[in-house]
Amino acid sequence: MAVLDYSESQAEEIAIALASSGADVYVTSNWAMCLAADGLIIPGHNLLEQIPAELKTVRAAEMIDARLMANKSVLAVGEAFSVFFETTLQGDFDNEVLQQWPGLSVESFTNATEQWLDLEFDSNSNLFRSLGGEKFFFENRFTVLDWVLDAQGPLTAPKVSWAVGENRFLAAVENGPLVATQFRPERSEQAGQQFLKNWVNSL
Repeated sequence: MAVLDYSESQAEEIAIALASSGADVYVTSNWAMCLAADGLIIPGHNLLEQIPAELKTVRAAEMIDARLMANKSVLAVGEAFSVFFETTLQGDFDNEVLQQWPGLSVESFTNATEQWLDLEFDSNSNLFRSLGGEKFFFENRFTVLDWVLDAQGPLTAPKVSWAVGENRFLAAVENGPLVATQFRPERSEQAGQQFLKNWVNSL
C-alpha cells in the first residue's frame, strides 16, 4: 500500500493504522511507487482549503486518473473526501484539481466539530460488512448534506453511506476503484481498523 505524502498531510497516522491491519505500507510521493502499489491512500489534514493546492504540487490528479484508468484502487479519507467533488464553498477555495464526482455543494458546520457517529450503510457495500452498530470518528468542518450521481448506460451507481447525528450527511462513497470516507478510519478504533482490513482485502 502507498500513502501519498504531500505537504501537511497526516500520512504517517493512517500508514500506522494500515500496517496494524496487516498491510505492507510505505509513505511516498514517488510516482512509480504510487502507480505500482496495490492501493493508494490520499490522507487529509485539518485545513480543507489548502488540500487542493498541496495535491497539485505532487500532480495528484494525473496520478489518480492513471490509477483509476487501470482499475487500481484509491482511498481518500477525512477532509480529502471533499476535494473529489465539484465543490462550492464560501471563501477562497480552488478545487479545480480532482473533481471526480459532479453536482455537489459542500455545507459548512457552524463550528469545527469532533464526533462519533453511527452510519447508515449502503446495503450492497462490501467495505462495511460486519460493521453494523459501530460508530466512526469525524472531525470535519464541511459536510455534504445531499448528493446523487445519476449513473447512465453501463455505469453502476456508487454505493453511498450516511452519517447519522444532529445532521445527516454523506459519510462514504464507493465508486468502483475510487472510495472516499468523510470519517477518519485511522482514528475510529476497532471500526476503523475493520474498515481498513475490508478495503485491503478487496484489492
